[in-house]
Order: sequence, then structure tokens, then C-alpha cells
Amino acid sequence: MILVMGVVLSLLLVSSAFGDTSGVRTRGKTGIGRYLTDSEGMALYINKNDPYMESTCTGDCALQWTPFYGTNIVSPLLDAEHFGEITRDDGTKQTTYKGRPLYYYSEDTERKDMKGHGFKKIWSLVRVKGLHSKGYVDTLSPNPSPRSNNI
Repeated sequence: MILVMGVVLSLLLVSSAFGDTSGVRTRGKTGIGRYLTDSEGMALYINKNDPYMESTCTGDCALQWTPFYGTNIVSPLLDAEHFGEITRDDGTKQTTYKGRPLYYYSEDTERKDMKGHGFKKIWSLVRVKGLHSKGYVDTLSPNPSPRSNNI
């Protein structure tokens, strides 16, 4: 019995060490600059109409703009303190960046895709620019207004 419990505990520790591969990185493109992606290179977006620490994208919107959730910040260029999470109305968690919920766009099917950027003038890549001691500095303020255009 003790041996079985030890094996189960070991498996849990190994799976938690490798469990969350859904991290955040930056990627660059000429004409766009650097922007946030998941650890697989898929673009991440914000909705400029989302209030601070709240997602307004539910129902059909959430089918087109899938909430992103990850806890492993991969890039050394990003400050982990700028990332957080919210609990959505349906009980699922969603990662935030400087208080803005992060999303995938359903039409993006390859790493190079950024089809959601500029969609209806409210969806945008989360672009980062400039250099500081940690690497790139993002263009979002830490406490964005719901209709901020600081991207």
C-alpha cells in the first residue's frame, strides 16, 4: 500500500513538473514588432473593450475568441509579475496580461497567423516594444482603461 502511494505521488510530481506547457513567449514580425504568443507560437490577443481584470467575451464570442490559460511564462524577456488570472463567469480560468484577458483567435491555424489583429477595431495582438533591464517593455499600461488604445 505504501509503495503504491509512493508511486502515485511520484507520478503526480512528475506530471506537475511537466504538466503546463501552455506558456507565454514573444515573437517578432517586420511591420508589427514583437507580440505575445503561447509556447507553441500561436498569437495571443486582447479585446480593447474588456474592463480591467474582466472578460466580456462569452457565448458565441468565446467560441471565436477562445480564452487562453497558462501559468508557465517561458520568455526571459517577459516579467511574470505582469501576468495574472481571472475566473470567468463559467468558472474557467483565463490568463491576463497587465489586467487584460488573453485570447486565441479561431481563424489562426498556424504559428505565423495573426488574422485577428485589428478585427472590428477592438481585437489586437499584445505588442511589446522597447528595451529595459528585463528585455522588452510592453505598450500596455499596468492599469488599462476599458477603451485604452495603448497597443
